[in-house]
Amino acid sequence: MNGINSESKFKSNQKSLLDSGEMSDFSIVVGRTKIPIHKCILSAHSPVFKAMFSHCSIKEAREKKVIIPDVSVDAMKDFLQFIYTGGKPQNDSSFLELLILAEKVRKFLLGCLSLTFCNFQYQVDYLKFHCENYLSSALTIDNVVNIYLVADLHNASNLRDNCLAFMASNFNNVLLSQGWQQMCKTDGEKTAKVCCAVSSILCPKRKLSEVDPEESAD
Repeated sequence: MNGINSESKFKSNQKSLLDSGEMSDFSIVVGRTKIPIHKCILSAHSPVFKAMFSHCSIKEAREKKVIIPDVSVDAMKDFLQFIYTGGKPQNDSSFLELLILAEKVRKFLLGCLSLTFCNFQYQVDYLKFHCENYLSSALTIDNVVNIYLVADLHNASNLRDNCLAFMASNFNNVLLSQGWQQMCKTDGEKTAKVCCAVSSILCPKRKLSEVDPEESAD
């Protein structure tokens, strides 16, 4: 019980720290709103933020603020609350929004870094990784196509592969889903890509060593 109370207290303290901005040392600017944050906390969860904070040659590090465009204040606050407290969204839609935002922020911050730090693009962001894991466990016939499209668009490769595997295991039912019908109507190229990927899962090419010698002789 004490362990549960301690964890709850820790999350509450983290949330209070974010909400109050007390002892903050950096700001994220969204539109006209400035959100005070703590570099040590974001650095612990995001190698891209850590890279930006660590190099004084970067404009944002010198000015102690970063302006992130095309993001709503509410979405950014959800993003930060997840990092500070590990609080999970209440539904699949919110997880999708966080996945999209995580990739958008990652790409934007990489644009702030010089090419010297381009290797950071290969590191997995904590939030994005968590969203991919959750959404992979929440796949259904009705949502798998929509989640696949988001994963494919935002470079969520693990989630994309899990969606394809799920579709391959439930292909007849997926073909009847509203999501599949909508994709067929709006994006024939994407539909063909999915069919090809699913086909390769269902009918993988046999290795040469697995081919029957009599078949080879024929």
